[in-house]
Amino acid sequence: MTATSGPEFLHGEIPEPFNIAEYFLDARAAQHPQRLAIAGEPREVTYGELAALANRAGNALLEQGVSRGDRVLIVLPDSAEFVAAFFGAAKIGAVAVPVNPYARAADYIHYIENSEPRAAIVHSETLGEFLPVSSERPQMPIVVAGQEEIETSGVTCAKWREWTAAASERLSIYAVHVRKRRHAESGRASPRRHARDEPQLRSGCSRAARG
Repeated sequence: MTATSGPEFLHGEIPEPFNIAEYFLDARAAQHPQRLAIAGEPREVTYGELAALANRAGNALLEQGVSRGDRVLIVLPDSAEFVAAFFGAAKIGAVAVPVNPYARAADYIHYIENSEPRAAIVHSETLGEFLPVSSERPQMPIVVAGQEEIETSGVTCAKWREWTAAASERLSIYAVHVRKRRHAESGRASPRRHARDEPQLRSGCSRAARG
C-alpha cells in the first residue's frame, strides 16, 4: 500500500462508527471479491470467500453468547481460519486475543487468566498443551480448527467447519449495532466489561461430565 492509497481517516478524524473488519475486509470484498486474499496451503482464498467465512465466524460467536467487549482467544497459526476468526470477532465488537499457537501449557494458563476469554478458537495441534489447562475457565466454549477428528480427552468441542457452516454468511455491522441498541432500550443488562478492557487488536465447547 502506498502513502496515497491509505485510508482517509489517517489524515483526519476516525469516522464514527468505525470497524476494522469493515475497512480491511468488507470493503475489499465488495470492490474485488474474486481477487486473491490468501495464497498458499491448503488452498487459495479470495476476498469474497474470506469475508463470508468471517461473517460465519462472527455469527457463530454471537450464537455462543459472545458480545461487545468480550474477549475471544485465538490460538491458530497463520491461516484463513485465523483471519476469519479475528475479523469475525472484531465485526461483532468483541476483542480478538491472538496468542502463540506453539506455546506451552503454562503460557496458556497465563493467557486465559489474563484475558478471561468468553470463547476460544484453537488449532488441533495445540490441544495437547491447551486442553489440560482449559479447566481454568470451564465455562469457556472452545472451537477446534485443523485436524478436527482428534482426541479431546473428555472435552466436547465444536468443529470449525461444522461450526461455521451452521452460521449465516451474512452479517451486517449495522444490524449488530441495531441489536445492541434494542437490548439497551429494552432494559436488558449491558454486556459484561472487564475492568482492564481497552480497545486493542493483535472452533463452542463445554467440558463433559467426568466420573
